[in-house]
Amino acid sequence: MADEQTPHDRAAKPPRDPWVFHPFLFAAFPVISLLSANAGTAPLVEAVWPLSISVGIVTTLYWGTRLVARNKHKAGALLSLCVIVFFAYGIVLDTLRKLIHFHEMLDRWHVALAVLLVSLAGGWLLILLIRTRRSFVPVTQTMNRIALAAVVIAAGSTVYGKATMRSYTPDTAWEPPAVAPVREVDSKNDPDIYFIILDSYARADALKTVFGYDNSGFLEELRKRGFYVADQGTSNYCFTILCLASTLNMNYVDPSFVVPVHKFEAEMLPLSDMVRYSAVVTFLKKRGYTFVSFATGATATEIHNADLYLSPGFAVTEFSKALIDLTPIRSILNRASPKTYFELHRERILFALDWVERLRRFHGPLFVMAHIIAPHPAHVLDENGALPAAQEGLAEVQMDDEGMGPLNDRRPLVDFRTGYCDSVTYLNKRVLQIIDTIRKRSPNAVFIIQGDHGPRRALANPDFRLNSDADFEPYVADMSHIFNAYGLPGVDTSKVFWPGITPVNSFRVVLNSYFGTDFPMLDGYTYLTTPNEPDKLITLGPHPR
Repeated sequence: MADEQTPHDRAAKPPRDPWVFHPFLFAAFPVISLLSANAGTAPLVEAVWPLSISVGIVTTLYWGTRLVARNKHKAGALLSLCVIVFFAYGIVLDTLRKLIHFHEMLDRWHVALAVLLVSLAGGWLLILLIRTRRSFVPVTQTMNRIALAAVVIAAGSTVYGKATMRSYTPDTAWEPPAVAPVREVDSKNDPDIYFIILDSYARADALKTVFGYDNSGFLEELRKRGFYVADQGTSNYCFTILCLASTLNMNYVDPSFVVPVHKFEAEMLPLSDMVRYSAVVTFLKKRGYTFVSFATGATATEIHNADLYLSPGFAVTEFSKALIDLTPIRSILNRASPKTYFELHRERILFALDWVERLRRFHGPLFVMAHIIAPHPAHVLDENGALPAAQEGLAEVQMDDEGMGPLNDRRPLVDFRTGYCDSVTYLNKRVLQIIDTIRKRSPNAVFIIQGDHGPRRALANPDFRLNSDADFEPYVADMSHIFNAYGLPGVDTSKVFWPGITPVNSFRVVLNSYFGTDFPMLDGYTYLTTPNEPDKLITLGPHPR
């Protein structure tokens, strides 16, 4: 028949023109890969905006490049190369710095020369692409396969990591506390509960010994307002994620999780899910509470699944910071202003404090959790809450191109003591103001206000070591002696609290006092390691009651 094709005709048929999708996959890969590496701490929602921005920009550039090159395969090849170079910037820069032991900020002429060379190379490559008659179809096919394989592997690793972490949620990581029958639910009469974590805030004796700071005036004002101040308050752990996982689940964390966190391997642990899906929040939500949380900039305590998650208009999280550090954007931001990240961090702290004060119940009682990353470094508050003026010899001298995070004290604005004490002074004023404002509209509001761990000055010095047994007691105080105060209207706090109460019992007391539960009080222990023996878990306690 005339319509039949011979084998020769079929062989002569031109190959199918492939789609060009590798630039978009290469744009998505760094985000997905970073999410995979942080499966235990970064929620999927943290990747939505970076992924959208990265792929969106590449999509726009693709169509622009295609108009110039007049060939989709050439445009795709050039754009993928640019994407790879863009996201490899940080890795290459850090590697070169380590090889040549160079840690100063690059001079402007170095940057200008680098930009000129890259621009010339890019322009030369674009001209070659436009002029060449060589087919780029094989290049597209190869790059499509490579990009697809990379994204599939990264996505699969992310899914596997999330699924594995889920198997260690509080239901299986430990036996949850037994819940006695509660009083009949009457959410109208249930008190609003404010859980305010002042990161690294030390108790009075530690402040006096370590910083020479007298905090007695603030504590007296709290007592005048009916607060119980635990004078011997001690943390159960010395890292925020461990402290909050324990406090919000009213139990101790599986011991196998503790040492890796002290060794800064927390990204592989499921502790952030223990914070996001805690026993306390589950209990209160069943009683009709609205759970409110705030942007912190710390991935492990970004609780996006709260009923109300409040964030400033622009927030740089640890996840987005890590992504920025892969790119030239970090060097641009570092040169734009030495205060860029400091100011963002400060604004996030003030945003949370402001909204804690102004929140009002709407559908039912509130459970407000505010993790305030102060007086923890970076110290971004002076005595009046303004950004401190950089002390000579600190921020400017220590600037480099290695990236600066909102939580990073690599380049402090002020020395540790000044920054810490000024932050405490400002926080004291704001806390009293917040209490007074809330109590005017909600007299029965319950407050738990506590540090999660001590100042940890030792950890600010990477070369710190315990040189003798005499150093151990000050080290423990530095790591674990915390401010701890409770405001429970209508409750005789002298009968339910004691000077050395640890946070693991905080919500046990609150739930017993207001909801008819019967949680027994746990013995207080502190778990930590030392720089000398990071693999050895040290147990301190039980602390006296």
